[in-house]
Order: sequence, then C-alpha cells, then structure tokens
Amino acid sequence: MEIQELLFRQGFGTRRVCAGLVQQGYVSVEGATLTDAAAEVDAHEGLPFTVRGEAWAYHAKAYLMLHKPAGIECSQRPSAWPSVYTLLPAPLRQR
Repeated sequence: MEIQELLFRQGFGTRRVCAGLVQQGYVSVEGATLTDAAAEVDAHEGLPFTVRGEAWAYHAKAYLMLHKPAGIECSQRPSAWPSVYTLLPAPLRQR
C-alpha cells in the first residue's frame, strides 16, 4: 500500500494533504523518513509510523460508538437539526 493511501485511510486528511505531509518529510515509517508519497509500505496491524513527530500505529479498521442525543440528525446533510458529525473530533469529521 502506498504511504499516502495508508495516511488517508487512517484519517490524516485528503489524499493531497497526505501526499503533502509525506513530501515535506513529516512522515516516518519504522524510523525511516519518507519523502516519496508513492512509496510502498507493508501495511500490517500495529505498523509503527510517526506524523509530525507523533507516534501512531496502523489499524485496518476503527469502530466508533456514540450516544446520539435528541435533536441531532444522523445525516451528512441535515435538514432541520445539527448533524451527528458535529459531535465528532475534527480528524474524524474529515473522513
């Protein structure tokens, strides 16, 4: 899997943002800094990587649980009430 695809799937932004992070030298995988956004990495569960100096581990899936309060819609395009997505942290809202 390409490093930019791995970052995208982990919620670090759009594909272009992820490619920019790699090209600017902000991403390292297993201690090696990468500058080629198309570099192939072996994406396995728990793969250690850092983004802007912060350590992360690759996970193929993530599950969220949220208690939806009354007056919130479960829609990306709400019609009358705020969306459930406004309750999520910013990195998850982008996805």
